[in-house]
Amino acid sequence: MTQCAVTPGIAGLYDDLLTFKKNTNEIYRIELPAECLGKRFSELSEWFLRERAESDLCAIPLGISRKDQTFINPTDSEAGPLQEGDYVFVIADAPPSP
Repeated sequence: MTQCAVTPGIAGLYDDLLTFKKNTNEIYRIELPAECLGKRFSELSEWFLRERAESDLCAIPLGISRKDQTFINPTDSEAGPLQEGDYVFVIADAPPSP
């Protein structure tokens, strides 16, 4: 609530992310794309940008889910290399299937 007071426009952003209807974006948990296995989170972000330019995949990575840990916008050293079994949290307007 306080963040809404000090950051104009953020309430609309939260509303969009938390409202599940047509023409809004939601947060999805997807399997790590096979091409990204062993890469770092920064490289994952670059991969999603390339895919956005070259295909219909329109998603922004937010973080990683690994076993019982969640890394939100991690530094490369914090999350380390992406591993088999990792999931990616993304913002997208529909469930992506990379």
